[in-house]
Amino acid sequence: MTKNGLLGAFGTHAFLEALSEQHLMRLAANVRPFTAAAGEFLAREGAKTHAFYLVQSGHVQIGSHGPGNEFEPLAQVGPGEVVGWSWLLKPHRWQFDCRAADRVQGLMFDADWLREQCESDHELGYHLLKHLLAVVASRLAATRLVKSCAKSQTCLLGSTHGGRSKSPAPPALATDAEVTDPPASSNLGMKLFVLFAVIMGSLLIIDLLRGGMRFLK
Repeated sequence: MTKNGLLGAFGTHAFLEALSEQHLMRLAANVRPFTAAAGEFLAREGAKTHAFYLVQSGHVQIGSHGPGNEFEPLAQVGPGEVVGWSWLLKPHRWQFDCRAADRVQGLMFDADWLREQCESDHELGYHLLKHLLAVVASRLAATRLVKSCAKSQTCLLGSTHGGRSKSPAPPALATDAEVTDPPASSNLGMKLFVLFAVIMGSLLIIDLLRGGMRFLK
């Protein structure tokens, strides 16, 4: 990708739409393209955060490893979305595994460099915190929806197999990822993911308020 093409794609990503031209130019100094093949891991749980990803095409699954070290996806993000918020808060380690569900292309920032920019420019840091908080909130809502749909399907299947109803199940909703009844081993992972999202949301709110106070000063 040429430099002009990189900057054009960079400026149109949904996560950066509200940034001023000054901040876009500042971030553009360190942005670089990335590509991940299907099945490739962008991040490993417990490893030091090294990057912040802006997804332009393809899908990334966020999850953890369950019994037998098998990867269990808990959420999925696609074009216009981002991967990673652990770079912003201590101890700066990935809280989940992030794996490409198909071929993924996008843009990435060095995590250490991006934190330095947020510390030196509080207005930029405030913007990123505000939008990352929105990301956490949307992920939490999506996780609750998937969990609710899974429970509904379980109830429908139980009713049908029990002979109490012969009505066909309603058509599946069109989503990025097919919603299926999760195995029992993934229930704990789903609960931990929801809990982590709530905790991260609370921490981001605190940092958002602190950043706002510094900016006002």
